[in-house]
Amino acid sequence: MGNSSRSINLTVMLFAFAFLIPGAFVRSARAQIIPQKSKTYEFTNGNWFDGKTFNRRVFYSANGFLMSRKPSKIDESIDLQNGYVIPPFAEAHSHKLDIKSEIDEQKRKFIEEGAMYVMALTNGANNAVANRRLFNKPGTLDVLYANGGITRTGQHPAFAYERNASGIAEWWLPENTKIIQSARKEENNSYWFFDTIEDVDKKWKAYIASRPDIVKIYLLDVKNNAAAKKSISEEVAAYVTKKAHDAGLRVAAHIETFDDLKIGLKIGVDIFAHLPHYGFDPNRLDPAQPTFTKEELKTIRKRNVVLIPTLSLNEEYSIARNASNNYQGELDSVRFDKVVKFQKKTVTTLRNAGFAFAIGSDRDSLTPELNYWVKNNIFDSAFTLKAASVTTPQIMYPKRKIGFLKEGYEASFLVLAGNPLTDFEQIKNIKLRFKQGYFLNAPKQMATICNDLFDVGTKLPQILFGLNKNEKIKLDFNGDFGCVNSLRYGGSTATAKKLRIYQRQLVRRQDFQTPRVLFGQRFFDE
Repeated sequence: MGNSSRSINLTVMLFAFAFLIPGAFVRSARAQIIPQKSKTYEFTNGNWFDGKTFNRRVFYSANGFLMSRKPSKIDESIDLQNGYVIPPFAEAHSHKLDIKSEIDEQKRKFIEEGAMYVMALTNGANNAVANRRLFNKPGTLDVLYANGGITRTGQHPAFAYERNASGIAEWWLPENTKIIQSARKEENNSYWFFDTIEDVDKKWKAYIASRPDIVKIYLLDVKNNAAAKKSISEEVAAYVTKKAHDAGLRVAAHIETFDDLKIGLKIGVDIFAHLPHYGFDPNRLDPAQPTFTKEELKTIRKRNVVLIPTLSLNEEYSIARNASNNYQGELDSVRFDKVVKFQKKTVTTLRNAGFAFAIGSDRDSLTPELNYWVKNNIFDSAFTLKAASVTTPQIMYPKRKIGFLKEGYEASFLVLAGNPLTDFEQIKNIKLRFKQGYFLNAPKQMATICNDLFDVGTKLPQILFGLNKNEKIKLDFNGDFGCVNSLRYGGSTATAKKLRIYQRQLVRRQDFQTPRVLFGQRFFDE
C-alpha cells in the first residue's frame, strides 16, 4: 500500500511538472504562452447574451469560432453551471500597456476584469513596436495603439509624458515644472507638435512610419485657444484628419468643449474621446447645451460617430485636497452631484442627436467606469452591458466578427455567476474567460494553483535527478495559459542536460493543450 501511494504521488508530480516546462508549448512571448492547437469544445448549461437578454442554449467552439450545430468530434464538454455568458468587455480609452515594466501587471488587471480589447489613445510609439508582439493573437489581449498624440507645441499631452520620462518625483515644484516644460525627450514618440500645415507635411511620413492603429488629435478649446497657440487650429486638425483617412486610419479626438465637438464633426473626426466639458468647474454656470443643424445630425447618424464619455473621471476630479483634510483628499459630494447632473443632461442631448456611445475609462481600470454609468443612473444595466461587450468591441474592430455570441463569430466570452441585467455587480463575478478558442486563466485562481505547484516543482527535480540541497531551480510563473514561463536552473551542467532531455521527451509524447485541468479540478474561480 505504501509503494502504491508513492507511485500515485510521483505520477501526480510528473503531471504537474509537465505543465511547468515552457518547451511544452509552441510559442512563448513574455507573459503569454500559446498552445499549438485549440480543442473543439461543447458548452452546456449556459445562458447566452444576445444583446438584449439571456437565452438558454448550447454552443460549440471549433477553430476559434462559435458553432450552433454539433460538430462531428468534440474534445471536451464544459458544463457552464448555469452561468451567464457575455462577450468580453472592451476598454476604448486607455493609456496603459505602454511601459515595459508595467505591462504584465496591467495585462493581469485587464484579464481579471474581463477586458480583452484595449485601445491605447496615446502611448510611446517606440514601446508599441515591442509590445505588439505580446498581443493581438488568440489567448491574450487585443490592443490598438494610437502612438504619439498630435497637439500644439508645448500643449497637452506633452507635459504628462515629459513628467513621466523625467523621473522627477516632486514635479509640481515650480523649478521642476520649468525643467519638464522645456524637455523634448518624448517628442515624435509619445507626442507630435503639428503647429502648421507645413509641420504636418514635414513630419507626416515619419509619423505614419510609427504605425499608429488610429490617429489621436488634441482639440484643446480650439475656438478660444488656437489663436493663442494653445491648441492646434481647425485648419491643421482638418488637414491631419484628411491625411489620416487617406491612409485608411480613423481619427480620435480629445475634446474640451461643445465647440470642439462641432469642429470635430465638421472636419470628419470618427471618435470623440471625452464628453464635452468633462472637467468643467460646476461652481460656474453650466455650459449651454448644443443644438445641431440638420446637416450635423445627418453626419452623426450616417457616419456612426462615436463618443467615449469617460464619465467616471468625475470621481477623481471631485476629490478635494486642502488643509481641512490634511491634503489626504475626500470626495466633495456637492461638486460630484452637480457634475453628475450636467453629465446626465449632456448625455441625453448627445444620445438624442444620434451619437454611438462606447465605453472607456481613461483610468487605471474599466470596472469603475461601468459601475459609474449604472450607479448614477446615467445609463441602465442593459445599455451599459451592451455598450461594453457588444458596441465597443465592434467599434474598435469593425472588420471582425466579435461582440455577438452567434454562429460564425469568434469564440470569445466571459461566464458570470449571476445575471448582470438584474444585478449589475455580477460583472465582477467572472467564473471563466475564453478567447478565440482558448481559456484565459483567472489570475487570482492561477496564483493559488501556481503556489501549490511550486512545492511540487521544486522538489520534483530532486526526486528525478537526485539534486543536492544546494542545487536550486527557479520557476517563474506568468502567462495566460500556464503557471510557468521559464525554468532557470542554477546547478550543474550535467543535471541541466538531464532536464533538457526530459523536457524533450515530454514534448514528444504529450498532446499539450490549455492546462485548465490540474489534479482533476477545473479553472473556475471559487
